[in-house]
Amino acid sequence: MAKHLFNKYLPTVDKLKNMGLVRILGDQIHNPNLWHLNRRSAAGAMFIGIFSALLPMPFQTIPAALGALWFHKNLPLSIACVWLSNPFTMAPLLYLDYHVGAFFLGYNEHPLSLDLSLEWLMSEAGYYWQPLLLGSILSGIILGAMGYVITRVLWRWYVIVRWRKRQKIRRNRQHF
Repeated sequence: MAKHLFNKYLPTVDKLKNMGLVRILGDQIHNPNLWHLNRRSAAGAMFIGIFSALLPMPFQTIPAALGALWFHKNLPLSIACVWLSNPFTMAPLLYLDYHVGAFFLGYNEHPLSLDLSLEWLMSEAGYYWQPLLLGSILSGIILGAMGYVITRVLWRWYVIVRWRKRQKIRRNRQHF
């Protein structure tokens, strides 16, 4: 993938450093590895961001940022990937995660009766939380690994194409 494509859509270093929660990180935020964009840092950030996006919790940006800090991967890309889960995609993702977890736990289909009350939430949450959590973790690992591999492969492909193009230009210059 082209650095220019990522840099075009990612926030600048100065903008991110001045964000509210990011300032809490202090001097760690000045680590150049968090801002450098190369094949390894981009692929790792994709994995971290996609995995965090599939966690069934609010504020998924926090684990994405902490993962990028811990593993020294690109912080802006990791945070940007969290938006895979947004208000439009959250319900289908949670539904898919539940079914993945229910499959691996061997749960039978449990008909969902919707009654928005605290009593209903407490009784139903006890049934749904285990398959939802397992499915979210498994989906996060699988889709994150796919994002990692796809990023590495596409980045490598892009570099090869550019390299061949430069070689062709050099050969054409030598003939003139």
